[in-house]
Amino acid sequence: MYRYLMKACHIFTIRFLNKKPSTSV
Repeated sequence: MYRYLMKACHIFTIRFLNKKPSTSV
């Protein structure tokens, strides 16, 4: 379960960054 949560958080972060115009990390 913890791993699933971590993966979801990672995907959410990527999606958020992709949606918001920002310089590549």
